[in-house]
Amino acid sequence: MTLRRIGFVVAVAFVLVGRSAFAEAEQRETAKAATPPASESSQPAMMMTVGGALADLFTTLSVINTNAGRETNPLLGQSPARIIATKSLLLVPQLLAERHLAKHGHPKAAMWLGVALGGFGTALAIHNMNVGH
Repeated sequence: MTLRRIGFVVAVAFVLVGRSAFAEAEQRETAKAATPPASESSQPAMMMTVGGALADLFTTLSVINTNAGRETNPLLGQSPARIIATKSLLLVPQLLAERHLAKHGHPKAAMWLGVALGGFGTALAIHNMNVGH
């Protein structure tokens, strides 16, 4: 599968996850039922964050492995193992923040944080795909 196709699949998946997450949030808001558990309300946001991070990670590694470009972030370096470890470590606080927001009565803030972080990761993946050409 070419890099452009992978990017297209990632973008479509991100849109579908975001769309279903917003539909779920609207449905919860209109129902005005009992507050859902924190794990349910933070899950769509976390999926978007992880999706964006994985898209960025895979496209970064693809560009580095094909020698089409290099990682410009000096903290990450050029080692694939270091890039994977650092990006994974940076993902943990993001997910914890989303869970904390949802657990403490702010599911919309958790959702928007997930959208922002997932969108940022997707934007980085798109940039990586453009560099890969």
